[in-house]
Amino acid sequence: MTVTIRVRNSLKTEANRKTKARRAENTNRVELNDTLAHGKWRNDLLPSTIVEMRPVSSLTPAKRRLHNASTKQTSKLVKSVQRFGFRGCIFVRGNAIVDGHTRIEALKQPNVDQVPCIDLKDMSEEDAALFMVGYQETAKSAEYNLDDLRTIVSEQVFPADLEFTSSRMNCLTF
Repeated sequence: MTVTIRVRNSLKTEANRKTKARRAENTNRVELNDTLAHGKWRNDLLPSTIVEMRPVSSLTPAKRRLHNASTKQTSKLVKSVQRFGFRGCIFVRGNAIVDGHTRIEALKQPNVDQVPCIDLKDMSEEDAALFMVGYQETAKSAEYNLDDLRTIVSEQVFPADLEFTSSRMNCLTF
């Protein structure tokens, strides 16, 4: 028969360890509840998204723009729209453009009257601004799969006026 005798210090140490673990768990719960209560995290990760056509003339530029579009970039977008049509949405909050200023400029040249928009009305002005920065930066930080890109580009017949001006695409060799 084995008899285990616990020393008083080990009981105290074990109790302290359990207490610290409970405190840490409760702290995490309080922080989570605080975060949810103050809207730092969304409870609905897939909010209802309604795409609605809006007159281009009703849309106003944002107070601050992340990019300044060059004439060359706008003309490339115009050519893209003329070839493929407009395949996207403009993000707005009310009538203020959150993301899509250059696309709006490109659509004015072929004289498009209405554009598909997604209103971010459920976001605060601050969250909409953060969304704009995050949306742009996420696209920029993506890396090309160069093998697939080479294959796609080599299999296509491109019009003479199509240019690859992205510095990330300069590494392509055929």
